[in-house]
Amino acid sequence: MHPDRQSATRTQRFGKWAGLHLGALAAFADQQVIANTVFTACMASSTAFVVTVSTLCAMLAALGALWSWRTRRALREESHALAKTDRFIATMSAAMAGFALLYGLI
Repeated sequence: MHPDRQSATRTQRFGKWAGLHLGALAAFADQQVIANTVFTACMASSTAFVVTVSTLCAMLAALGALWSWRTRRALREESHALAKTDRFIATMSAAMAGFALLYGLI
């Protein structure tokens, strides 16, 4: 690992990827839980269940986006390539969590 990256905390190292991981997990869980449960059980109260699961998954995606964005802001603005790469990863990760959030709302 590059010495500049070793100085970053574990929270920062995971934080730049948090939006991607939590957003993907939220989108996958939303689709799988709702599709499998409503299809197999077809509950009369499935609307409340779907809204609850979607809300929880949207909150998970929003948490990932917020974590990545806060990590991006905490990373130093330097001109060397590693700093720019880490900020780019955090930005794209937050954007991917935003897409997962929109997916859950549709």
